[in-house]
Amino acid sequence: MSDFSFKLLPDFIARYQGVEPPFGFRDAGGNSLGEITYARTYSRLKENGNKETWLDAVERVTNATYTIQKDYIKEHKLEWSDNKAQTSAKEFFDRLFNLKFTPPGRGLQQMGSPQVMSGNSASLQNCAVISTGDIDRHDPGKVFEWAMLALMYGVGVGADMLGAKKEIEIRERVGDPVSYVVPDSREGWAESLRLLINSYLRHNKPIEFDYSLIRPKGAPLVSFGGKASGPDPLIRLHATVEKIFDARVGRTLDSETITDIFNLVGACVIAGSTRRSAEIMMGEYDDDKFLDLKNAEVFPERNSYDPKSPGWAWSSNNSINVPVGADYSKYLDRIVNNGEPGFIWLDVAKSHGRMKDEPDDKDRRIAGFNPCCVAPSTTIMTSEGPRQICEINDEFVAIVDGTEYPAKKPWISGVGDIYKLKTAEGFEVELTPEHPLMRENGEWVQAQELLSGDRIRLQNHGKHRWGSTDDFGEGYVIGQFVGDGNFSSHGTSTRNRGSVKIGDATYVAEAKLWDIAYDDFDIAEFMEKVASQYATRSDWSGWSQVSDRPYQMMTVTNIVRKYGFDPKNKHDVSAIEGESSEFYRGFIMGLFDADGHVEGYEESSNYKGLSVRLGQSNYPLIQQVQRMLLRLGIKSKIYGSRPAGQSWLPDGKGGYKYYNTKESYRLVISADSAFRYADEIGFMHRSKSEKLSSALSWRKRKYKKPFVATVESFEFVRRGEVWDTEVETVHAFDANGFYAHNSEQPLESQEMCTLVTVHLQNAESKEDFLRTLKFAFLYAKTVTLLPTPWTKTNSVMQRNRRIGLSLTGITDVVDKRGLPEIIEWMEAGYEEVRRLDHIYSEWLCVRESNRVTTIKPEGSVSLLSGASPGIHWGPGGKFYLRAIRFGNSDPMLQLFKWANYRVEEDLVSDDTSVVYFPMKTDSTRSEKEVSVFEKIGLAAQAQRYWSDNGVSVTVSFDPESERNLLVPALRLHEGSLKAVSFLPMSNKSYPQQPYTSITEEEYESYKDQLMKIDFDAIYSGVDNLEAVGEKFCSNDTCTI
Repeated sequence: MSDFSFKLLPDFIARYQGVEPPFGFRDAGGNSLGEITYARTYSRLKENGNKETWLDAVERVTNATYTIQKDYIKEHKLEWSDNKAQTSAKEFFDRLFNLKFTPPGRGLQQMGSPQVMSGNSASLQNCAVISTGDIDRHDPGKVFEWAMLALMYGVGVGADMLGAKKEIEIRERVGDPVSYVVPDSREGWAESLRLLINSYLRHNKPIEFDYSLIRPKGAPLVSFGGKASGPDPLIRLHATVEKIFDARVGRTLDSETITDIFNLVGACVIAGSTRRSAEIMMGEYDDDKFLDLKNAEVFPERNSYDPKSPGWAWSSNNSINVPVGADYSKYLDRIVNNGEPGFIWLDVAKSHGRMKDEPDDKDRRIAGFNPCCVAPSTTIMTSEGPRQICEINDEFVAIVDGTEYPAKKPWISGVGDIYKLKTAEGFEVELTPEHPLMRENGEWVQAQELLSGDRIRLQNHGKHRWGSTDDFGEGYVIGQFVGDGNFSSHGTSTRNRGSVKIGDATYVAEAKLWDIAYDDFDIAEFMEKVASQYATRSDWSGWSQVSDRPYQMMTVTNIVRKYGFDPKNKHDVSAIEGESSEFYRGFIMGLFDADGHVEGYEESSNYKGLSVRLGQSNYPLIQQVQRMLLRLGIKSKIYGSRPAGQSWLPDGKGGYKYYNTKESYRLVISADSAFRYADEIGFMHRSKSEKLSSALSWRKRKYKKPFVATVESFEFVRRGEVWDTEVETVHAFDANGFYAHNSEQPLESQEMCTLVTVHLQNAESKEDFLRTLKFAFLYAKTVTLLPTPWTKTNSVMQRNRRIGLSLTGITDVVDKRGLPEIIEWMEAGYEEVRRLDHIYSEWLCVRESNRVTTIKPEGSVSLLSGASPGIHWGPGGKFYLRAIRFGNSDPMLQLFKWANYRVEEDLVSDDTSVVYFPMKTDSTRSEKEVSVFEKIGLAAQAQRYWSDNGVSVTVSFDPESERNLLVPALRLHEGSLKAVSFLPMSNKSYPQQPYTSITEEEYESYKDQLMKIDFDAIYSGVDNLEAVGEKFCSNDTCTI
């Protein structure tokens, strides 16, 4: 196990040695289904080869949680107290040990694992959403690749069908096949799926897969636990996807094909191990094909339960997005037949948290936009001028092509791979590979998909102006200083004095001095006027003659110091990039007066075109000038002109000599931008100004085309922090001059939610419940401090910090204490969680979570404490069979056979068996004794008073007696819930489903044949027991 920086003291842990955990659900054989579930599902192997006891697991989870906090605090140099942490961790441990709260199943199994502690929280997450809405703009296989990786981490995935509207054609593959050796990793499997999908939707060349690197079946999986499946599940996935696409060549990608791929991925992940693989497909309410996907008569192959040719429809729950006021009656027959579709009121979900509260639109991005990722040094154009994205500390107004748009406060999206995109013109930007940029034709393309020679759009802000209108003069002096100034250090009194000079003077013999030349007269007069306003130093005396030199100098120390220049950084103008547009105009004019010139100003046979040029040996400086020009609506190009060596240059005394020179560059302004330069900047230098005016007088302005640049390279530079923002309406911004998108997507795509469960039935009082919330919250908030492997996922998660404190055992407590008391607990609990979030977010210096509470699906975790699952009444009546799946290589399976439990081969997986546990419940009522109206009504109360995320509820119903109640119940509660799904109380819905009702006689008969299992032997004496996840999808609706 990982080496934790925080550990509970050994004497504290010793107090719990020999204490029996309060596991729930004793079955007919005297075995605790709670402990069976723990040993089978969440117990990890220790270094000595034994399985973790519950005490071991609780210690691991506690130490890992506080280690993550401590490491985060130390990394960010915040306040940490080991004594306070020990006190807090002890109570955290005790409440977890006594099952007052638990992490979700994946958290129990994975918290503290080497993978998590190395900074990958994917396996701690519960649910995620991926949108297909931008599948036409980017790599179409990426959506499915991401989903497969998430599922392989044990994360439930919800996906929409918006890609079906993009009319992407499935094309026949032609030509010689491309070979791909599949790496032996999650990433390799998922990448192979992406390549296969793209071979039909994009590149259209066949692919031959080589599976030789994949480890054989039965080999141990070190980092995640379990046994390798071998390549067979992946081979079947590839073959079935190929079969589907081949049969649909010429059709466009529709909801059937999208759902088939997602479902096949789910089936592959489950066949690859016995991990949980939960999927929710979200379709449109008028898509008849999607609505029939679970109909075996319409789609027999995908709904087959034949072990020799199994289908894949079972791997997802299917729901539709409906408006409030929809006609639910037309879905009734389908619901009665198989329980689907479920309903999602997306408009309600995006506008509301708790239904008790006013709409807050915090989840508007559910139908909104997904952010971009750029390096922190990236400059964004704002209404106040250019600003580095990392320096913008509030909401701001972005300038896009000269127009203002409201934008959100930028945020750190996490750590990601940063690439530098360079263009032939000299423009550069650092960004993540997935970031979309605009092509010349207006289409969006991910940066990583651009090739050398591709042309992309630059921003053109035209006549947009910003900042003070009085900065021109200072800007001009700084421009002259950068061009022809220096810092001198002649004597103590003039040490590090900043000066500018005016050259090309004329020697007046009678007066024995150099007179300022015609070209420089206006410049000298203007600069002296500006500099005189700062004449507070004793060494300032206006223009002064330099002995034996054909120029005069003037001290401008105070001005250049004001703008951050010193002898070490004369050419670093980054500090002035945020100045006003008038400052820009002055600076550029001053610099070009000093170092610029005009070419092509005379009409002649060797004329190559008019241009305004700037020569410089400092490449960062010339790049900064290029960006400044672009913000004024002037495009330019940088050329390399002169290699390093020796050059014949003026000696400052009226003559010439050879000097060692650095490599120099030319910035060239030509075509329509030369006119723009003359209009907006021009020259104060008389000859240069006359040359430019003369050249433009006999030329016509060219048609104004969009600014474009040509891609030269795209290379990895480092891994580091990346930043996001969101611009309203246009969903794009100026990133170092590039036309960059903030990735508009129809859902908050690739977001994951961090969940934790409070076992309500184990709370001794409201005060005890409120106290437990603190430690449940701490677990969830702590997990948000860790990144996932996906930059875009981190972008959303670190902005939202979404968590979900869930409740289980609700119906147990409702029947025991009454609904009014539970509503009181929920209201007080929600306020307490919000209070805790404010306190701990300030301590951690992170955003408060946009949502904090939920009711999630509760499968195996509720079994640990003997709770009714989530917000549902216990299924199956007073007596029922609980079906749990075990891998065929799991030694526990042999123990159950020895103890005479009923064991069956799994109908959908060759490597899994189903064990049936006979249960007797002490609940006051079972689901069969509660009406449809009460079930939906309780969910609506939880959505009103507790959950600001969603309430996951599957309403079980009697298809004969309650069929006609479904539509009235939906109409009654459609505005007070975000989602609901249904399940007819019939064993026909899902073979080997989790719960099956039995009679008392059947229970007693089963009981008589069972034997008790020695759990001490399971923990210490049985070889090769691995912690594996639950297989069947127990999700009802995504809690996001």
